Amino acid sequence: MKVLITSTLYPFPQTPWRGTFVRDHVHLLKEAGHDVRVIAPRPWVPLGWEKRNPSFRGLRGVPKRMEIEGVVVEAPVFKSMPGGRSPRWVARQLRKAARKVRIRWNEWLPDIIHSHTILPSCHLAIEYGRIVGSPVIATVPGWDFDEGVNSNREVFRELLSSLRMLLLMRESQKSVATSLEFTGEMHVLPYPVIVEESIKVAAGSLLNEGDTSEGAFNVLFPAGPERPEKNFKLFSEAIKMLRTIHGFNIDVSTLGGLNHADTVDRLRRADLVVYTSTREGAPIVAREAVAVGTRVCAVDIGDLAEWLPEEAIAEAPTAEAVADVIKASLALDGSAWSLPDHFMPEHCKNRHIEIYEQIIAEN
Repeated sequence: MKVLITSTLYPFPQTPWRGTFVRDHVHLLKEAGHDVRVIAPRPWVPLGWEKRNPSFRGLRGVPKRMEIEGVVVEAPVFKSMPGGRSPRWVARQLRKAARKVRIRWNEWLPDIIHSHTILPSCHLAIEYGRIVGSPVIATVPGWDFDEGVNSNREVFRELLSSLRMLLLMRESQKSVATSLEFTGEMHVLPYPVIVEESIKVAAGSLLNEGDTSEGAFNVLFPAGPERPEKNFKLFSEAIKMLRTIHGFNIDVSTLGGLNHADTVDRLRRADLVVYTSTREGAPIVAREAVAVGTRVCAVDIGDLAEWLPEEAIAEAPTAEAVADVIKASLALDGSAWSLPDHFMPEHCKNRHIEIYEQIIAEN
């Protein structure tokens, strides 16, 4: 089976911290013997802009085409406006990029096209599908339906009308798709959790067994503090409360700008990972943390309340509630944390292949 993946999240050698879950999906398909190629559009980054916006770090040095770990990757450049503005201007650029890549790849015709995110990569995926006659599906990680749709509703409705299927991170996203008049199939299929077997722990067995009587803990904020949607302010307020009122001795560490191996290493060293985000889809770092033996607690965001212990979900997005849930999580027995089977790589791989085969057969 020939599969084309399109995504603005795909990690390049210069940006190994980006979208590792998309890379994992590609590698699972490759391991199953499928012919996979990637088109990974990247925004044009003006000189000096990387210092102003860390999310663009490393993108200036990415070539337009390359092979990464045995995968053929095209990385066309497009100009965009902050916050997803001017989507039709971006769409014209991406449709043009699709036509150029199609000419270069000549006889390579995908059986199916899978876009990771709706905006902006679906513009490219749908145009490529139109040219070669291949069906197009999309995965919706989080931003698209949490924020993007608020200012680009008509564009979303137009794009969704050209998709055969949506793969979602959580059940609640179905109502958003329905409100956009999407009539195709929808399935909840989160990204898989992939960590090295040598550092996994058995289900319900944590490496770092918390002990609140000692009061010395490494608490991890699972993002860069500069990202506003991750709400480092709330996290800091809760930690301050634990230190000043409850006398906890807490060391704080953060993620952001790390490759996958360093991210996992930092997760293993933490006693607890704390999510205070204002929006999440199905945060894969939370699953990786539990896979390597680290507790996770959170405000009620994304899919976390569906699989984390009830005691690990804050009653409200306030400093007091987050401080309380940190204390409760550190005192809770490690057997309370485990990963559902549908997060496992084999399940995700097999389910994707089943879906691809179904759509190809119907096309």
